[in-house]
Amino acid sequence: MVHLYVACRSLYPNDPVWPDMGHFLQFQDLDNLFLGGLPGSMEEAYKKLLLASGVTASSFARNRRNADPELNSEKARPVSNPCMLDAIFAFWMSGGEFMTDDMILNLVGVISDPKTVAQKARQAGLSPKDEAELSKPWFKPDRPMTAILGNLTFYIMTESSDLYFDWYSFAESCSKMWDQIRESLREHTDDENASSVPNIMIVHILDEARKCQWLAEELKQDVATSLRQHAFGLVRSWEVFQERSRKGMKVSFGKNELLKDTKAWFGDQQLFRVTSKALGESPYPHMSRALVGRVYKNWPEDDLQRSAVIRMNLYPALRGISGAS
Repeated sequence: MVHLYVACRSLYPNDPVWPDMGHFLQFQDLDNLFLGGLPGSMEEAYKKLLLASGVTASSFARNRRNADPELNSEKARPVSNPCMLDAIFAFWMSGGEFMTDDMILNLVGVISDPKTVAQKARQAGLSPKDEAELSKPWFKPDRPMTAILGNLTFYIMTESSDLYFDWYSFAESCSKMWDQIRESLREHTDDENASSVPNIMIVHILDEARKCQWLAEELKQDVATSLRQHAFGLVRSWEVFQERSRKGMKVSFGKNELLKDTKAWFGDQQLFRVTSKALGESPYPHMSRALVGRVYKNWPEDDLQRSAVIRMNLYPALRGISGAS
């Protein structure tokens, strides 16, 4: 699903994004998930999907136009664990041991590693300047304990998003989204692939898109325009992404006057649940303004003003208020 979404998104960069999917992508290692980064063309999108699905490069390089490669789930590229501290704390909690100096050094080593600092900064949506400030204390031999605790707090803040985010429910949302895409394609085409299993069908959708791109390039046509006109599966998929993610969701905050006019959507229901649940228990997770801007990119201004997720994140006075139906 994520490979199809990213391919569609590249064709419609000015449309509103799917917030929950944006949050998922923000917390993933894109170099790992997409084998070297996001695709730059439909050809790359197709190949990266195959490689991520366990197809070896040699098996489809021999036949460039083979639309039915053999997918291998055992060799498929899994999503990465966005947490850095879970294994450390799990070891402490389950081992029944006292916290030793080696354990503390291990923790400090993880939270001071430049690679993990960069990954956490990306997950939180920090600017390069803020990331540099986050890294600065670790270059000072006499760094105070407050600097260590500050970084530890930052890690806990970002990792709590993974703790509270209902990944099973998100997978169910993706499944419902997929069912709608499949039905939409079945209604508008006689292609038997419309009833295939998701992975195979997405291969066909991206294969159609890359062939449309080949033809547009051969005829020296504008690629994006040609894809929007002829890559039927990709276009219909994006229409479903837009329709489904922008569908309103009923929410209730009781008698609270500050939230009575807020809204939530199918596309941000997991973020809504994270925010409303977590704010009743702790100040985390709390999305930065930069992260909010990314996961709600291109959303209408009126929706941004009335978004329950954004209001709960950006107005500290609303913390502790929760409720959804």
